[in-house]
Amino acid sequence: MCGFTGFINIDNNRNNLSDIVAMTQAISHRGPDDSGVVLFSSYAKTIKEVDAISKEHYSAPYNAAIGFNRLSILDLSEKGHQPMIDHDKKLIIAYNGEVYNALTYKDYLQGKGYTFQSGTDTEVIFYLYQELGLEGMLEKLNGMFAICIVDLEKETTYIARDRMGIKPMYYYYENNSFIFGSEVKSFLSNKNFNARLNTDNLDEYTRFGFITGADTLLKGVFSIEPGHYISFSNGSLKKHKYWEIYNGEELLDLSFNEAKDLLEKKITESLKLQLLSDVKIGCQLSGGIDSSLITLLTSENLKDYDLNSISIILKDQKYSEEKWIDIVSEKTNVTSHKYQLDGAYFAENFKKAIWHFDFPLLVPNSLGIYMLAEKAKEFFTVFLSGEGADEMFGGYKRFYLGNVINKYWGLLKNMPVLNKRLYNWCDGNKKNFSAVDWYIAITTQLSPSNLKLIKPDINFELSMSKRKAIFNSGNGDFIHKSQRYELKTWLVDLLMRQDKMTMAHSVENRVPFLDHNIVDFARKLPSDYLAKIGLNNNKNTKIILKKISEKHFGKEFTYRKKMGFELPLVELFKNKEFYGYVQDIIIPGIKTRGLYDWRILKKYFDNLEIISQQDAYVAWTLVCFEAWGQMYLDGGFEFE
Repeated sequence: MCGFTGFINIDNNRNNLSDIVAMTQAISHRGPDDSGVVLFSSYAKTIKEVDAISKEHYSAPYNAAIGFNRLSILDLSEKGHQPMIDHDKKLIIAYNGEVYNALTYKDYLQGKGYTFQSGTDTEVIFYLYQELGLEGMLEKLNGMFAICIVDLEKETTYIARDRMGIKPMYYYYENNSFIFGSEVKSFLSNKNFNARLNTDNLDEYTRFGFITGADTLLKGVFSIEPGHYISFSNGSLKKHKYWEIYNGEELLDLSFNEAKDLLEKKITESLKLQLLSDVKIGCQLSGGIDSSLITLLTSENLKDYDLNSISIILKDQKYSEEKWIDIVSEKTNVTSHKYQLDGAYFAENFKKAIWHFDFPLLVPNSLGIYMLAEKAKEFFTVFLSGEGADEMFGGYKRFYLGNVINKYWGLLKNMPVLNKRLYNWCDGNKKNFSAVDWYIAITTQLSPSNLKLIKPDINFELSMSKRKAIFNSGNGDFIHKSQRYELKTWLVDLLMRQDKMTMAHSVENRVPFLDHNIVDFARKLPSDYLAKIGLNNNKNTKIILKKISEKHFGKEFTYRKKMGFELPLVELFKNKEFYGYVQDIIIPGIKTRGLYDWRILKKYFDNLEIISQQDAYVAWTLVCFEAWGQMYLDGGFEFE
């Protein structure tokens, strides 16, 4: 697990080394163990490795550079140094992530005449590219990754992102300068980068808190989408798709029990692969069934290992899953470490978390992940978690309710008692409002009426258009379309929060549920193995995974009401330091920026004793955006 950044200047043969040094240092948290910088010329086809902390300035013939920060996980020696250069000095690789099956290809590659100098997966990937080409290489990889390969003979730079989007990768191409990196903050140190708000995406952010697809809130900055790579050659940038979430209608011919047993086997196989490490491994334990299953299976596969788990808990029992954490800890015999998130920590680390995320934070509990990683670093460098299970196996209440609404839409929309609740999420065009519109709208915390309060000119149709296109492009029934929609939207943002909050503290997060073989399997399960209509939504969501949980933890543990990790925002807002920050810095900033109605935030913060949790989410949306804007648009990023 690491981070890299770089640029290619098209219109000149000069390279200011101070830019790449600053860009690399901006993401040093992603890899504190080693650092490297390589200069190269896409014209002269030459490569030069330089000191990563050098203050020297280089000019011709180097018009491009890559900087790398390493978090050592496999082969902790200097042999894992990156960027890695081939023997002929015609190829460069910079790679962030873990490819869990990489070492299985060593015999094959040695048989082809390749000689290994290290025990890293980086070297395997490098040789697979040389032997099979980019797409042939990508087809072989099972893991999470962002990979940059510079091929000077082909005069092409390739940058690829893993199938599910577990690892981040961004790029910017304007004014003959192509810039790329694991985190956008590295771009701020490049003199050719101009940070500007992409107002075309502001309505989507306001409604949903993040932007789907390749677009971002910054003009000209794009995310490489999951399962994609880009190629950059002679000033021409092209996007390529090498993998897609299954979108056919083929279903597995398996009984429920056969599917359940096979799923548990596949999860165990994935987890065993992901235990590959030369540093200590632990578990994130929230108390929910997903992280609990991962903790249990990890403990069973590391029987003689001093396994530690990290949990973040809240003082208010309404939001606490401490009881369930303790049950899992006792059953698995892991050494449990629990830490309480309070207002002081929230206030002290709010700006740091936004800085590390690169964009406004959609979900407040990201501060919990940030704290968890900070505490985890004391005990381990790698931890496993349960991300992806809810999206893949129908774990959200909206799977159940959306299926009900879709099936009985003609009846429900005409029932006065339910009509008001359904149309509370309608943009105003009731005639064309459907179960799909409801499903997508409910994924936000903000109702249309609240959105109009803070941004009266919001374009509801524009805010929904990309999401509706994704949902409607899915094949199969409503549940299968919902599953694919979640995997392509909500999950991608969740993974970015998980990555950046953990890498802020140089901790690697692995997600065994998101092995692409499990994703393919889940996509072909009959929908009633995931979610179905019934009297009890707790028993009719995430059905197949809950049956596995019931086997190990029992019914009471498995079928309790789903809590998630919801922060008591109103109470956290009352922290003296945070309250003063919002009143003195954020509200005046919103007023000056002129994008949102600052009076709404002022009203809520003047009346914290009586506002609702829904009001608090409205306030959160505004506070996060303005805090981010002051850092990334106004240049106020002073703490790193």
